[in-house]
Amino acid sequence: MREDLPPGRFFGTNVGVWSFGAFQLSESVYGAHAILPPHAHARAYLGFVVHGAHRETTSRHERDCGRSSVVFHPAAERHSNQFSPNGGRIFRMEIDDAWLMRLRDSDAHLDRPVESHGGPLSAIASRIFSEFHARDSVSSLMIEGLALEFATFAARDGDQGLAPAWLRRTVEYLRDRMLEEIHLDDVASLAGVHPAHLSRVFRKHYRCSVGQYVRRLRIDLGARELAESQQSIAEIATRLGFADQSHFSRVFVKLIGLTPARYRKLHA
Repeated sequence: MREDLPPGRFFGTNVGVWSFGAFQLSESVYGAHAILPPHAHARAYLGFVVHGAHRETTSRHERDCGRSSVVFHPAAERHSNQFSPNGGRIFRMEIDDAWLMRLRDSDAHLDRPVESHGGPLSAIASRIFSEFHARDSVSSLMIEGLALEFATFAARDGDQGLAPAWLRRTVEYLRDRMLEEIHLDDVASLAGVHPAHLSRVFRKHYRCSVGQYVRRLRIDLGARELAESQQSIAEIATRLGFADQSHFSRVFVKLIGLTPARYRKLHA
């Protein structure tokens, strides 16, 4: 069976919806081992895994999506899904065509599939999800700004094939050693470039310094541990190398938009 779903229509049990301007946000839950037949959606949308996991199959490849995975689906991308024994809970943000057309005028295209399993794109999606639940007088403004930020990051990630091989090796090194003490000279030596050149090229591609990137990685790891473990916030802060719980909380609020305690309550 093949289905083409109109705007606002998703499989699963809908547990919340909010529409404003160019966006419709919704949340659905799925039972253990749920199978969704091949289908496509009339509107492009961003899907963020809040709980559980599923495998998504397209005509080109398979995506294994666990907690915090985010996938941007262009309109009409056909796919099917099979959920894990724990089922799943997915938050989505549909985007109308006119908004996407305006993005193209700024060279921030969102017209191809994009996926992320942690990192900045997942963090942006998590903040959109948080605003969906907060829904105060500025949440709509926050969400549109975050959608633009997502588009900018996605467009830049699409250009990563143009990044030098040494930069990709550098990022892998940082991800593998995010909890260790890292020195810029050592990273530059590994990359085979001068530290100043490394800093300049890194900022061009990632819009932040090497240190800010590592801190972002640690906060992303902290967010996963808040959602998935019973460790105290203080224990997580210490393990991630922050001076104390207060320091961790300040950085977490700056990057995620929620306190660690509020994030845990929302995602646990």
